[in-house]
Amino acid sequence: MSKFIILTKIKRKFSRSPKSFVFDIKFLNILIISLICLVGVLHVVEISSMATKGFRIKEIEQKIEQFKKENEKLTLQVTELQSFDTIKEKLDSLDAGMVSVAKIEYLLPSNLAVKK
Repeated sequence: MSKFIILTKIKRKFSRSPKSFVFDIKFLNILIISLICLVGVLHVVEISSMATKGFRIKEIEQKIEQFKKENEKLTLQVTELQSFDTIKEKLDSLDAGMVSVAKIEYLLPSNLAVKK
């Protein structure tokens, strides 16, 4: 046998048959379609998750606004209760139990040392 015949036989062994080539294209098409479907499903899941988080953020922002308004009301109420006029009115209403002091006595520090 000549070298040409031997080489063509070897070449035929390693060459692809048209049937396997069609199988590879079908497999590749199925793989590509599956990946596109998978990416589509993951995209829908991610969008849904982001929408849910958006609603949650909006609810939390509304609660923050309510707390800010409540905080302003309470701050105003504290300011009113701490005002001099309010304290004086309360002291005047409790006047029966209060006695004015004529002479104030201060305690002077002594030279005694206290042991800890």
